[in-house]
This record gives sequence, C-alpha cells and structure tokens, in this order.
Amino acid sequence: MFLHFGESTTLLALIYMYDILITGSSPTQISSLITKLDSVFALRDLGRLFYFLDIEVSYNEGSIHLSQTKYTSDLLHRIATFDTKPAKPLVLLDKIYPGSMVILWKRSLNIAI
Repeated sequence: MFLHFGESTTLLALIYMYDILITGSSPTQISSLITKLDSVFALRDLGRLFYFLDIEVSYNEGSIHLSQTKYTSDLLHRIATFDTKPAKPLVLLDKIYPGSMVILWKRSLNIAI
C-alpha cells in the first residue's frame, strides 16, 4: 500500500501480485500516476472496481459498500458445510478471561512498505 498525502489531496495505491487499485481525491493525480506506471509496465484498465482481494464492492447513491459474502459462500461450499444445520448455542460463561477466545478463521494480508 502506498499513500501520498498532499496539502489538499490524497492518493492511494494498493498493489497485490498483478492487481493494482489506484484511487484518490484528485482525478488529475490518479491519471498522472497511471500514465507514469503505464510508461514502465504494461497496464490494462479494467474499469470500475467490483472485486479486489475477495472483497466485493457495490455502489449506492454516493456510498460504497464492501462485502465478503461471495468469498464466505465460496469458502463454505469448498469445505462442504454450506447446507449443514446450525449448531446449538453453547452455554454462556459468566466471565470471559483474556486469552480464552478461539480464533476460528483469520485472514491477513502482509504488506511491506
């Protein structure tokens, strides 16, 4: 992830393998960065963002919604648990002690700057 903060503008570039997402507050800066990158690398503009790193992007009246619904559904299908019955709730403890929580699924992205 590369960030550039100007006096009145922000530019953000997310790079993962062969995928690059460029956004910011200034269309001029975005175009300039894309032109510079295109002079060094072979770029292809894929248009409006709909998926990036298994995150689905949808647009509504001036807002953006990020979701991993498709990723979660694909994961459940892959491990053949999509059609299983839900488990009965566990008995709740009166106290939760630090370190007593179990992480069932953790997905992380390591970014070197």
